[in-house]
Amino acid sequence: MEPTSFITNEGKNKPASALLADQDLQRLALADEPYFRQILTILPVAIYTVDASGLITFYNEKAIALWGRRPQPGEHWCGAAGLLRADTGLPYPEDALPLKRVLHTGEPLVNEECVVIRPDGSRRRIIPHMVPLVHPDGSVQGAINMMMDVTAQRSSEAALAEKEALLQHATEAGHLRQAIDAAEMGTWVLDLQTSRLHPSERYRDILGTDVSSGWHLDDLLALIHVNDRQVVYQATQTAVQEGRLDFEVRLIRPDGHLRWIKVNGVTTYNEQHEAVRIIGTVMNVTEQRRARRELESLVQARTKALQESNELLEKSNSALAQFAYIASHDLQEPLRKIQTFADLLGRNLRDGEAAGKYLEKICSSAARMSNLIQDVLNYSRLAKSADAMEAVDLSHTLEAVLSDFELLIAQKHALIKTVKLPVVRGFAPQLHQLFANLVGNALKFSTQEPLLEISCRQVEGDALPITPALPARTYYELSFTDNGIGFDPAYAEQIFVIFQRLNSRDTFGGTGIGLALCRKIVENHGGHIAATGQEGVGATFTVLLPA
Repeated sequence: MEPTSFITNEGKNKPASALLADQDLQRLALADEPYFRQILTILPVAIYTVDASGLITFYNEKAIALWGRRPQPGEHWCGAAGLLRADTGLPYPEDALPLKRVLHTGEPLVNEECVVIRPDGSRRRIIPHMVPLVHPDGSVQGAINMMMDVTAQRSSEAALAEKEALLQHATEAGHLRQAIDAAEMGTWVLDLQTSRLHPSERYRDILGTDVSSGWHLDDLLALIHVNDRQVVYQATQTAVQEGRLDFEVRLIRPDGHLRWIKVNGVTTYNEQHEAVRIIGTVMNVTEQRRARRELESLVQARTKALQESNELLEKSNSALAQFAYIASHDLQEPLRKIQTFADLLGRNLRDGEAAGKYLEKICSSAARMSNLIQDVLNYSRLAKSADAMEAVDLSHTLEAVLSDFELLIAQKHALIKTVKLPVVRGFAPQLHQLFANLVGNALKFSTQEPLLEISCRQVEGDALPITPALPARTYYELSFTDNGIGFDPAYAEQIFVIFQRLNSRDTFGGTGIGLALCRKIVENHGGHIAATGQEGVGATFTVLLPA
């Protein structure tokens, strides 16, 4: 059966509001999506992926078998009927779901054992390995979850723990025989003087032999796997010297079946402190060994998958670096020549109103393309700032920005009202760019004398209705409120998507990258940005920065 995905190129199986903001960036993060999905499909482990909002986008047949069902379009976080904490048996709170935390923090989450509830009411214990899919620009595009089913192993461990507890209790109570029987252990006595072995009935059942007494140690060694016999020799010598016997070996029963056995014993000594016998137990641990091997295989498969994913991401990083080089050199050079020769042509043309108009359009288009390339480069560089954070006085930042716009403010008769702004930890050039974009938009998107009011207050992150939730700490809430053209509230998220425009380029200039830059800058500082507005009334941009 083909692997299933809820995300299509057209987005028909997913609400528009839940689509990834930038499918191009997602493809960069996954490098070769069909190849990536093919890898996930053939892995011998349950695996699925989600997008940045937690919507399930892909799962393989192993995941369906583990969940006991096939997820329906629109499901988030996990395809199971329910998910419980393994330590308490209680459902996860909405804000504590493992994958939700991975998407919020951008950090992998491993070894947090969970309990999956299947539609028939049965439960499976799993160990997830959740890894965020992080784009080179630092944004979390989604996550991948590899789930190891450890139900059988945990059942075996629980059974063994229960049997060991029963054995301990019975020993203390003087009912050793009942405890050994309950633990399905065989008992034996080895006479060190004669090398005679005296096994119990359960011991004979485990070994598959009907010898009742007078069995020689060499008879046991003949059943031990040839590669494990030295383990028995060395363990026996250690028991004679130190008083305790403990080993696990492979056993070939007379019927040809292979079993793993765990042997424990204690040595008894005579008055001369000579070892005379070893008394012990034997237990069939074949199933525990099998479960351990399966777990190791799953870990190896998971490690290989992660290595391949890392290789794909490295290729993606390399491709992005090549793109940046081309954008900054190869694409800019023809534009500079177009502008230069158009300028020379304009100076040497005698005639010409029509020619002048054509040249003006050439120069205008070339300048717009140059600005677009520069904005794309600025956007790509935000994710790899080499500068360290420093104390930035936002009042000084705003003063510098207003100085840059001094001429435009005067031309438009704009009024800027502000309060004293705080000092924050951040990247000064990025915060200057943030303020410049927000102030510039307030001046540009206006049809009357612009009014921009900037306010600031302190808020607590855990009290804000933001998804995903911000870490519980104090934030500065900066509000930029203008009286410009505003926008339809339905587009409050779309305006932050790169290259998205709500107005024609002929009416209002720009490249459609400015607000995407703002969001990336705010996220680089561990904050959040949102917008509200009303057409013909104005807009408010709210920025949250850690205090």
